[in-house]
Amino acid sequence: MGTSRVQQRDARVTSPVEVLWVARYDYEPGWQVRSHAHNHHQMILTLDGAGAFRAGGQTIRTQAGDLLFLPPRCQHGLCTSRQPLRTLDIKFRILDAALARACRALPRHVRAPKNLEDLLEAVRTEGLAQRPQYRAFCDHYLGLAVLELLRQHAGTSVAPLPPTPHASPAPVGQPEVARVAAFIAAHCHEPLTREQLAALARCSYRYLCELFQRELRIAPMQYVRRCRIDRARELASRSEFELKQIATLTGFKSVHHFTRIFQQETGLPPARWRAQERTGIRRDVVIAPGFANEDRTLKP
Repeated sequence: MGTSRVQQRDARVTSPVEVLWVARYDYEPGWQVRSHAHNHHQMILTLDGAGAFRAGGQTIRTQAGDLLFLPPRCQHGLCTSRQPLRTLDIKFRILDAALARACRALPRHVRAPKNLEDLLEAVRTEGLAQRPQYRAFCDHYLGLAVLELLRQHAGTSVAPLPPTPHASPAPVGQPEVARVAAFIAAHCHEPLTREQLAALARCSYRYLCELFQRELRIAPMQYVRRCRIDRARELASRSEFELKQIATLTGFKSVHHFTRIFQQETGLPPARWRAQERTGIRRDVVIAPGFANEDRTLKP
């Protein structure tokens, strides 16, 4: 099905934000981005490495986990970096007047809230796939990200976000769930059994399932699988390990089992997912039809 037909089926849903464009960028040492400004908001999340940005007349040094929140007409650019820099970059409009006023109080440089990378990556994933209603999903995920920034700035406790396509749910509430989920996250690459998890929770596995379903809407062994796939995605995108090695490192019995589960969780076999992830770097993912992004990267 062509993109035009998908867009025709993508009925617009009222949202306080509108995503325009998103992209992953990998900058080599010495690269720069020419100083510029535009009439929309922008977030730049540093995933790995470190860089020096110029924004609003100030030099801002970022490292992994830092976020730049740039308001409209803010002059900004990337200064020369001495090491590789990986970013997730998103441009958007705030359509709700009250939300726009609230966002004026946000600082330009903050530590990203928990799960922000997952939310922004979910926007990029939807934009790449362009399935029906993808624009509504993109706006929804970005809206959650903006609200999370406002909540963090207000100094209130951050409530858990709903699971995104690539995020393991955050454990909350019951101590048994928190204890078992933390253990799974740390040991998901090891063989884990129902009996082992039940013993750790000091209850029956049936009762543990009830607690997990109530808190996370997922069974304990499904949570194990989700954590393994999250780790596999990270290794597939950020390492040169062969798929057989990734399967072993993430606790799967064979590469065939790994491939089957990976496809069930992500919709793609791991080799194809890795290829799509890598071809998506420095690829403009236009969400709003008609939006044009200008690449201002300067290479030595």
